[in-house]
Amino acid sequence: MPASSPLLLAIETATSVCSVALVQDGSVLSEVKGNGLRRHNEALPGLVGELLETQDKTGSDVGVIAVSIGPGSFTGLRIGLSFAKGFALGVEADIVPVGTLDGMALSMLDRTEVTALGSDLKLCPLTFARRGEVFGRLFRLSKTGLTPLSDPFLSDADQLLKYTADGYIIGGEGADALFESANDGVSAAEEKLFSDESGIIYLPGLIASAQYIGSLGFEIWQEKKGSLQPHRSLEPLYLKEFTVKEKSTDCFATLAKTVKNR
Repeated sequence: MPASSPLLLAIETATSVCSVALVQDGSVLSEVKGNGLRRHNEALPGLVGELLETQDKTGSDVGVIAVSIGPGSFTGLRIGLSFAKGFALGVEADIVPVGTLDGMALSMLDRTEVTALGSDLKLCPLTFARRGEVFGRLFRLSKTGLTPLSDPFLSDADQLLKYTADGYIIGGEGADALFESANDGVSAAEEKLFSDESGIIYLPGLIASAQYIGSLGFEIWQEKKGSLQPHRSLEPLYLKEFTVKEKSTDCFATLAKTVKNR
């Protein structure tokens, strides 16, 4: 029986771990993650080629690309979106931008530490933003599902204490960085953030993952297909002032051609 929706390629490059996944009809077929030994721009084409090969697919089979749009690493976001644009150009695929923190919030629901706490929870995934700052977003998990309570924000430990004052589960590379600083006694706010009195539950080792970007991307595509933002107008969600030098996506289109027929 033919698939009812196009094959979706998901790309996650917003954090230190580069990963890609294939999704069909909302189900994750496979995911491949980088080992951290190569930069994202070096690892991404090979990971996509390996992923397609594991499922006996070629790039021409891909009809939708879901890409982690931020906030996160400036360089990682540019690499992921540029590659997605080049690949989409080569195979005439749609691009669906997906919030990095939204994908991380969904991944928190697969952690046993979270599921053991019940269904009425407040979550705050965090990515690293340098200089003691993190990117975050507040979510509530209830019987009706996962609902955003805020827009993505940039915060230091002091502000994060205020945002999460009524009890949140935090996790992600941003949370890990704050925890390490707290252990080193860098700031009183960071120490307070991880104290028993804060009411915050720390979820260590939460990694952004392409499979969750793919799952959310499929939902967004189903809802918005036919009215998606044009490729050329897509930009990463930085949240911090940053000067980006315009670059041609020709190099990424070339990379895409090397994997689309694998």
